[in-house]
Amino acid sequence: MNKGITFVEVIIVISVIAILSLLSFPYYNDIRNTLALDRTAAQIVQDIRRAQEMAMSAHQTTSGGNGTLHIPAGGYGVYFTDDSESYTIFGDEKPNPSNPNSTPNNYRNPNGEEDIEDVLVEENVWISDLKDSSDTSRNTISTTFLAPNPKVFLQDGNTGLGPEVKIRVSLKSDSSRFRDIKVNKAGLIWIE
Repeated sequence: MNKGITFVEVIIVISVIAILSLLSFPYYNDIRNTLALDRTAAQIVQDIRRAQEMAMSAHQTTSGGNGTLHIPAGGYGVYFTDDSESYTIFGDEKPNPSNPNSTPNNYRNPNGEEDIEDVLVEENVWISDLKDSSDTSRNTISTTFLAPNPKVFLQDGNTGLGPEVKIRVSLKSDSSRFRDIKVNKAGLIWIE
């Protein structure tokens, strides 16, 4: 008895593989976009938690323009703008510009001096909407964490936003596909 495979069996196996590949090909972009959306949401949650951890561990930074290592007096945070493809991790240390003797303002200074890192979201994904706890759309949101208590500040500029904020990331090609990231005043961060 001969052991081995025949040419016909090889052709049948190759044909089955080709047919299965052709059937799955139309779903490739859909799966790729879904994974990009999931990765972006997970990255945002991870970066918010990183800012929280930096505040709790008294992480030192050189942000703020003075070039020396120091702990930002106002903690660490993440700054979002709606309709954008990036967000910023910052160390809050600048006082309110209208009162130089004040304490840090618990949100990102618009001049960018406090910025530590700008993070780009995945291709074909964007930060499409920002909402406060009353479901009102906002142009910007800062989530800032301050040790040692810990305190959590959720703000649009110098306006407090209530007990919870929502950051929505969507596909550029299909805004009906999105993930919502929520942050609350207790410091909980989750994807809904």
